[in-house]
Amino acid sequence: MAAEFHFFPRLPWELREKIWKLVIRPAEPGVHVFRLCSQGHSSRKSEHRAFTDQDDRRPCLWWLAAPQCLPKGVDFSPASREAAPISWTLNNPSTYLIDSGLWTACKESMLIIEREFQAPARLQHEWSPSEVKSFRAKRGRFTLPETTTYKIFDHSSLRYFTIFPLQDLLILKPPEVSYFDMGITDDIFPSLVSHDNYKKIGRYVHSRNAALEYDPAWDKIRHNGVEHRTPNIVRDIVESTSMSYTFSIWFIDYRIKRNPRHDQEATEEQADKSGDGPATVFYANDRRFVEVKKGQLGRTKGHRRMWDAGYEVETKDDEEPCSCCGSDGFMMQLQDFMDELDAQFASEDFYFPGAPDCIYITYRLLACEYV
Repeated sequence: MAAEFHFFPRLPWELREKIWKLVIRPAEPGVHVFRLCSQGHSSRKSEHRAFTDQDDRRPCLWWLAAPQCLPKGVDFSPASREAAPISWTLNNPSTYLIDSGLWTACKESMLIIEREFQAPARLQHEWSPSEVKSFRAKRGRFTLPETTTYKIFDHSSLRYFTIFPLQDLLILKPPEVSYFDMGITDDIFPSLVSHDNYKKIGRYVHSRNAALEYDPAWDKIRHNGVEHRTPNIVRDIVESTSMSYTFSIWFIDYRIKRNPRHDQEATEEQADKSGDGPATVFYANDRRFVEVKKGQLGRTKGHRRMWDAGYEVETKDDEEPCSCCGSDGFMMQLQDFMDELDAQFASEDFYFPGAPDCIYITYRLLACEYV
């Protein structure tokens, strides 16, 4: 053991810099959980709300607030979520908690996190010093087009949260999913995508990721309504999200688990031959959210698919279960109605002066894996 203990401030800068960099979270897609609030649906307690440097410049009907997160391993239900306490830290797996302390620890930590968050590995493209200077003059010191920084007052202490909108996953918890309007993201993330950038991105390139928690009550929603009619919840979700800028909308089904009977090596080999890329993965503090692709979810006894739905459906002989049931079936219903709505907007008969654009949205499924 060393005979002498060196205080951190007295270490050489090169060594201190290496230590600080080890604290920075990896340059991987992160996960950020927020409660979504609006006027009339929540209180405006300052300790529960996240502020941006844009809030004082214009009114905002919606804002981000401290989430209600369930304990690790507890499956989602509307009742269990409502019973969870509102807190920025309790049970919160968000990536923003990893680096929030570095913004305010000291000048060195702030310098390192600011420099690392502008590294090319984290950004979509490099920005010249003149571009950065010009943008900061308009939007604030710590804000670049690829990042959005929030400040909150948590029991009188100031915290800073930073997200990367073009790579991170935003898990949003609205008062009601049917009341959810993705158009509000342009108010919440004002520096996210300008109209000019949107034209460059293109309507079929999904540059942002938002997630909602899947409610098991939707498993058989197709059979609870009028036959051959799209369920109201499906219509509400698609119609609201299709009015936003480019997005991939993910639904997290906490019941889904990896199937121990599945042959992972065979699947990877088959994926390589077909040209199908690897699954999308988002990384939180103590868990990760992994994409469940079409055809990978099994619900029958003894199935060998990659993912297990967490419940079994009895079928006759080798008959497949109903394709419109379960969380994967719900994704199919959303995408089918999105295709229908997109075709309507493309029709000349549907167009009228001032009609809004319909943006094509993809709906995808995520499993939660604890690490």
